[in-house]
Amino acid sequence: MRWSNQEHISSDMDSNADERGHRYPQRRVDTIHGNTTNDKVDNNYIANRRHSLAHINFRKAIDRSLSLPDITEEPNHLQRRYLEYFIKFLFLCFIFIYFLLIRILFLSSIFDSTIAVQLLNASSGIYVGRTVHYGNRTIQQYLGIEYGRTVKRFDRAIPILKENDRIIQATSLGPFCKPTFGSCPGNIGVNVSLPTCSISYGIFSVKSYPAEQCLFLNVFIPVTTDPPPTITSGNYPKKKAILMWIHGGSGQIGTGNVFDGTILAALGDIIVITFNFRLNLFGFLSSGDSRLEGNLGLYDQALVLDWIYQNAHAFGGDIHRITVGGHSAGAPHAYYLAKSPFNQGRIRRLLLQSGSPFNIWSHLKAHDAMEKFNTVVNDNACGIWRTFDEKLKCLQERDFDLIAEHEHHSYTSANHTNVVTAGYFMSEFREEFQLNDTLADVDILMGSTDDEGVYVAIVPIIMEQSNPEIITLHNVNFTEVTLKFLDAMQPDKTCLHQKALELYHIDKIPSNCSESLECYCSAFYNYSRLITDVLFSNDYYRFIEQRLKYSNHTYLYQYSHRTAQEHPTPCNDYLHKQDLVGHFAELEYTWGTPLLYEEPNSTLHLSPLIEYVRYGPNMTTDYNFTHMYTKEQIEFSKQLIEQWSNFIKTGQPTSPQSRLHWPPITNNSIGLFMHLQVNQSEVKQLVIPPSVEFWKNKCPDKKTSSPRTNSMNNDAFTTDITWEIVFGCFIFSMVLYSIHSFQ
Repeated sequence: MRWSNQEHISSDMDSNADERGHRYPQRRVDTIHGNTTNDKVDNNYIANRRHSLAHINFRKAIDRSLSLPDITEEPNHLQRRYLEYFIKFLFLCFIFIYFLLIRILFLSSIFDSTIAVQLLNASSGIYVGRTVHYGNRTIQQYLGIEYGRTVKRFDRAIPILKENDRIIQATSLGPFCKPTFGSCPGNIGVNVSLPTCSISYGIFSVKSYPAEQCLFLNVFIPVTTDPPPTITSGNYPKKKAILMWIHGGSGQIGTGNVFDGTILAALGDIIVITFNFRLNLFGFLSSGDSRLEGNLGLYDQALVLDWIYQNAHAFGGDIHRITVGGHSAGAPHAYYLAKSPFNQGRIRRLLLQSGSPFNIWSHLKAHDAMEKFNTVVNDNACGIWRTFDEKLKCLQERDFDLIAEHEHHSYTSANHTNVVTAGYFMSEFREEFQLNDTLADVDILMGSTDDEGVYVAIVPIIMEQSNPEIITLHNVNFTEVTLKFLDAMQPDKTCLHQKALELYHIDKIPSNCSESLECYCSAFYNYSRLITDVLFSNDYYRFIEQRLKYSNHTYLYQYSHRTAQEHPTPCNDYLHKQDLVGHFAELEYTWGTPLLYEEPNSTLHLSPLIEYVRYGPNMTTDYNFTHMYTKEQIEFSKQLIEQWSNFIKTGQPTSPQSRLHWPPITNNSIGLFMHLQVNQSEVKQLVIPPSVEFWKNKCPDKKTSSPRTNSMNNDAFTTDITWEIVFGCFIFSMVLYSIHSFQ
């Protein structure tokens, strides 16, 4: 009986051995058959083996139900099974990562009514921005995107390239480039890196801090409200035209941060991009030759154009509709960029406001550059070195908080760095157009205000006063101030100086005129008209005449609506009563300032990125705009935005709201231009002003000097230095207004 039981157990064990293969067969045989020689079989051992067999069969059933490898399988077979499961796991991970990347890469291209743009995947990084609303319009803001970085001072910047998939916050404005010394109110001591600096441009003002690594841009994108596209219908979102805006400031001060592009983008349905570029000695220090080419600020602007062209697809921009615009010095900069070898046909249109590439203050000749270089060297205690390389190295090693470009105001020398008409960037620029002009087919919208010189005209007067910080009415002789200005600016036309006094009605000013505010302000305004022609209008019309020789793609305007900006003289009230139209007048309307306060109980819910410092009766500044703009002014601002944005989109400054056809000018003798005024805009015949025609006259003998200049050093009054006075006027006036606004 015992044997039969033992025989049964042996049979079960053998069958299990057949099922499991030859794992442990020898041990089993030795154990079982080793006991057959004994007369007695250990019943406890047999019971334990039965329990072990039952456990193994149970594990096999569980393994099969879970489709896991059998733990009793051979080693090679088990490895193959685990390899198969590992490959399946990797495949699932790949699918997950693939869809995650698709979401990240293409989320920034979603422009529908329900999903706002959150991420911008650009060549420089992946950015998350801000979503704001203007009425029922949604605008995505990407602020403070670094587009370039300088490895070494006075070298060209290199583009920022994305290094990883880290998401970068783009929700606040970046630092601005260091301005000219003394033009940043709010700084204390030598440390100019405090976040208390106020930069103003017209009525626009922003507070931030300067930094040497200052190459940042801002993008304003209107979110399309069309239905989401479908593959079957082919209804994809239309790419939007792009405005690349260059700020003014004579290349010495300013920042793109003062231009809030939210409203212009929302109403115009265009993408607006503002940015910083290096200023003064950091951006325009030059030797006039290959030792130090200069024009680094222009090279920075070319980097922005590259960034736009490379990333337009990511933010819905149309690379075939890029407009570069600018105001004051930003206008000639825009033209220089379009004319440079870096354009390569990428710029379709130009928007030039209150500045032209021919303005005497917009550039300097190569042989003037070294004078400016030496001035900067001496002002920064690097004049002790002998060679050019040693002086340049000294400037490169100077601490950022200490190095600066200083003002040197006089009638004969301002000693500012500026764009130099030499080197690779400016190699194609000419003041005499040729038949094969590369910009003949580029659309240009350009114009000026009625009184461009009314702000900068204050500088020659300040030069005559003992304390430039306090403007007084005493002992101001406008006749003498004008003659000194003309001696410096028009030294080869001394025969016209006396006639100019008569033309502008500043030849017979009463000796006690300064005692009367009315008399003083009237004389000042007449004198400022002469400044307007000499510094702006003469070169503006000269450019138009050259342009019209070979192109019929030009639209002109004249802006005649008063500004809200204050004037830093006792004539503030007088000039506003006379509907002052100054250098910055149109900006508050083309950038939509009145629309921020469209109604007393506005539901627009838009918080501006900047401050607005405007004129108010009996006060220096006024921040309460609620009742400052009339309904007519608000509609006028909408009209200008419509005309500007339609030009950017189509090349034609149309406006259904104004119902006026604005034709391009094809001939200066029969050409038409748009005269822009509130409720009175109209198309007029272009007529070159008589005062501009007057300055086309020449003296019979260019060497003849007037008697009043015989006692002066005539060598100082040459055409090579006339630009310096203008440049000084621009900088000092803008610095003065910044200080006024900050105070």
